[in-house]
Amino acid sequence: MKLLVLTAIVAVVASNPLTGNAKWPWQVGKEYVYDVNTYTWTKFENSNSNGNAFKSQFVIRVLAPGHLQAKLQNPTQTQIQGVLDINKVPSDLKYQPVPKIDEVFEIFVDGGRVLSLKVPSSLSSADVNI
Repeated sequence: MKLLVLTAIVAVVASNPLTGNAKWPWQVGKEYVYDVNTYTWTKFENSNSNGNAFKSQFVIRVLAPGHLQAKLQNPTQTQIQGVLDINKVPSDLKYQPVPKIDEVFEIFVDGGRVLSLKVPSSLSSADVNI
């Protein structure tokens, strides 16, 4: 999950370029919602493809410049297996809810750099790394 969250944060910050006076791209006190859809799969010669798909809403609440509160809302995932076209994601995927990873966590950033994540101690390492 850390990789997913870091990627999402970098994408969000990068998509909101800083102005000439280096203002913070988000407004304090506001909440922002982003759709997250990720797909990874592999294919070896003469074999079917295997992989995973994940989707969720990524909710960010800005507490202060550089201090974000975030949550993955309605996280779901599925496994992908079969003959796949690398340029097209299957439309008939059967997503299942991902339990335990929809807890609020904190992100500390400086400009476009993620400085640290503060994840609830109730999450296992396996849940954090999803």
